[in-house]
Amino acid sequence: MYYAAIGILALLILVIENQDILFKRSKAFDKKPWVVYRRFLFAIIVYYVTDILWGVIEYYKLSTLLFIDTTVYFFAMASCIILWSACVFYYLDEKNRIGKSIVYAGYIIATFIAGITILNIFFPILFTVDDECVYKALPVRYTVIAAQILILILISVYALTSIRRKMSSRGHEPWNKYRTIALFGAIMATFLFIQLWFPYLPVYSIALMLGTCLVRTFVIGDEKEKFRNELEEANKIAELQHTISSLLDNMPAMCFSKDAETGVYLACNQGFVEYAHKEKPEDVLGLTDADIFDAATAAHFVEADRITMSMDEPYVFYEDVPDAAGIQTKLQTTKMKYIDTSGRLCVLGMCQDITELVRVQRENEHIKEAHRAFNRINALAGDFLCVYAVIPETGYYREFSTAESFKITGMAQEGDDFFKDFKEHCRNVIHQEDYDRFNEAFRMGNILSDIAHNGIFAVSCRMLLGGAPRHVQIKASVVEEESGRRLIVGVNDIEALVCQEQEIANRLLQAQSKANIDALTGVKTKYAYNDIEERLNSLINGHAYPAFAVVILDINDLKLVNDTQGHQAGDQYIRDACKIVCETFKRSPVYRVGGDEFAVVSQGEDYERIDELVGKIKKHNEEAVKNGGIVIAVGMSRYNKDDSVAAVYERADSAMYENKVSLKEGRSVR
Repeated sequence: MYYAAIGILALLILVIENQDILFKRSKAFDKKPWVVYRRFLFAIIVYYVTDILWGVIEYYKLSTLLFIDTTVYFFAMASCIILWSACVFYYLDEKNRIGKSIVYAGYIIATFIAGITILNIFFPILFTVDDECVYKALPVRYTVIAAQILILILISVYALTSIRRKMSSRGHEPWNKYRTIALFGAIMATFLFIQLWFPYLPVYSIALMLGTCLVRTFVIGDEKEKFRNELEEANKIAELQHTISSLLDNMPAMCFSKDAETGVYLACNQGFVEYAHKEKPEDVLGLTDADIFDAATAAHFVEADRITMSMDEPYVFYEDVPDAAGIQTKLQTTKMKYIDTSGRLCVLGMCQDITELVRVQRENEHIKEAHRAFNRINALAGDFLCVYAVIPETGYYREFSTAESFKITGMAQEGDDFFKDFKEHCRNVIHQEDYDRFNEAFRMGNILSDIAHNGIFAVSCRMLLGGAPRHVQIKASVVEEESGRRLIVGVNDIEALVCQEQEIANRLLQAQSKANIDALTGVKTKYAYNDIEERLNSLINGHAYPAFAVVILDINDLKLVNDTQGHQAGDQYIRDACKIVCETFKRSPVYRVGGDEFAVVSQGEDYERIDELVGKIKKHNEEAVKNGGIVIAVGMSRYNKDDSVAAVYERADSAMYENKVSLKEGRSVR
């Protein structure tokens, strides 16, 4: 019965170790290699059951049942060979000729074993069981086992010879994979060799038990950890994409976000989806410009991204490019770089389609080069409040179009001195803060000089219209007519455009503000810490030698709280600890630079009292260790003509870790 006992032990170990695969309790094993491995485990279970029954049946001397059980035993052995070969093929992802050959060899050997087993039922050549229930191995049995040893050795040799080639491109990942497969084959081959000489020993079961334990130890644990990391990363990306998408969907222009390094689109709004001629944002995400647009357009966008990454401020420009369907589009584009919550460098873009506006402007241009001046006035196309035609030589003017709201200026429809009348009647409607600038710019000499050099004159200001200030733009151009040249002056309402630009600017500021404030605690983020570090480094490089100190604080026992009380309690634990830090360093910025780590940059009054403030934290810790409470390890370092802020930070961090060790030792003693 000891034979059956070993099989039972092997079966229990297999089920206990691999219950997550056998019962599909983890999505980490939904991939093809692990589906095949799951079938392999079930084949092993069938083998173990036959091996267990073999020991029981042999003990009670039931010869017929022993023959049937041994027949099933060899069928299970054949299944194991087929499925292990397939596992190796799918898991190593070897689509080359050798990998496929190993799979075919596994099928051939398994088919051979199954065929021999069936033939043995009618013509004993593999084994026999006599009337006294004595199992006798026949010569073909040795051939069957030798064939299995051969395929297992081939798989092991193939895995070993592939290690060097794989390690050069993927680091240590192939070593774990190939080493485990090689060892599995070596163990199986060794024990099968022993089985050749000792048919009554359960060495095949022991070999399978050792092999599956090896896979569990060196491969499955890593696979689950890899899947968990991939899932966490995917959740972070999905959350970030949702946040960015929500922001972009509320912007009035076509908006998108890209990975600066790869050019892959991370998020976009519906406006950009339509420009890319897709149905929904998900159809754009993961694509690059080259995947969406023609080669020339994609290269143009990549170059614009490159320029954006070289600038420390938003890059605003106009571009004339086709959309994904090749339809020419004119865009007013703003691009800026930013770093997302995972530390990735990204590009945020906003494009306002001005194709229709330009088309309207061009439709209103009535003459070509021979009527150059008239084309210029039509470039004034927009929401005009009033348009005047002026004879430059005399100043005589006539109004030929006006908006009802502009009549509050009280200006006559015609007169002899346009500049005098216009300034006099605009004095009461142009915003006081803008009038001096307007008065200085709106002179005959300035206007004609700008038109000569630029083709058009323009000045913007605010006018009080309808009881409220509105942004307007006063433009002027010269037209050659049969009776002589005319100066055409138009007052254009640009309030909507200014509001739109301000809205975009506000959203950009809000996006940047979100990046600087930690959502959980309300203190500043690591991204904000990088800003102050950069400013202090600039002072250091300029030999200004600023007086400051860096304090590093780390919350003890956060993992214990998360594990025993849950992550919501852990979040509250962080907030409570942060409150203690903020109340202590009231006049210094506090930054959350890690999950349970904070940094404080003290200057001014807090810097002068830095020892006292650090002492408060330590005194708090003494009481917390004694009576129970939140323990916050603390370390501080002053700037002492170091080359950078990083050196100060490192000293403070080292001091904090020393304090953390001391606090843990003190608590353990108690």
